Amino acid sequence: MTVKKMLIVGAAGETGSSIANGLLESTTKFRTKALLLEKRGSVVQIEAQGIQDIFALARLTVHEEIRTPAFKKNMS
Repeated sequence: MTVKKMLIVGAAGETGSSIANGLLESTTKFRTKALLLEKRGSVVQIEAQGIQDIFALARLTVHEEIRTPAFKKNMS
């Protein structure tokens, strides 16, 4: 039996955690990995769901100096 691979982006959010639960409860076997922004407790929450491969990113910020004119135009 082939194990399907799945990466859940935003696994700590409402939609991502719901998808993770569905995959883990499925009769089809998935090797599930999670990608999320690092938040207090979110990694522990994902581990409790049964996902072992977790990749957490530090919160990223966009500084005013690096925003391009096109970005500023689209945001206004």
